[in-house]
Amino acid sequence: MSKVRIRQVALFIETSGAFGRGLLAGIARFNQEHGHTIDRPADMGGWGKLQ
Repeated sequence: MSKVRIRQVALFIETSGAFGRGLLAGIARFNQEHGHTIDRPADMGGWGKLQ
């Protein structure tokens, strides 16, 4: 049986504008709907959480 390789991607998104915040919210929503998790550094607080 072959081993499944999990891909890891790092994104840097400017969130001071509406487009960046919407993009980040869409990524978070997609991951939540598909059972994926978002790992983030502890010093980023509530970043990426859906309201």
